[in-house]
Amino acid sequence: MANDGIGTSVPFSGISLPGKWNEMPQLQRLDHLAIIGVTIRSQVLDLYTGHAALLYALPDRANSSRRLADAPKAVAQLHAAISNLNAASTSLNTKSDLALLCQNPANTYQQRYCANTINLRPHGVSKIKA
Repeated sequence: MANDGIGTSVPFSGISLPGKWNEMPQLQRLDHLAIIGVTIRSQVLDLYTGHAALLYALPDRANSSRRLADAPKAVAQLHAAISNLNAASTSLNTKSDLALLCQNPANTYQQRYCANTINLRPHGVSKIKA
């Protein structure tokens, strides 16, 4: 996503800027809605679980080493979650890929999401080929 019609996207440099969308190279082919969980991909939940584990592993005070033994495990969990989410995103290239992903929706939200996405008119589909 290059912009949202208001703010442009910029490479993430470690600092968020008001009115700018951050491009995060770790997360490929995902828009804002997919990252906040508005998707049928369950892998996005692993991303948040990994992030929470990493935050929990941080010391609670600057001079504390508490929980640092858990940090490498949390980092590995987060990297695995990012890798799995990217793999899931890049495996979705055609309408039949989407139909396969939508075969067994877990709830009515996923049913509606799949029905609406699969039935988009061609001008509403950016990267999914028939």
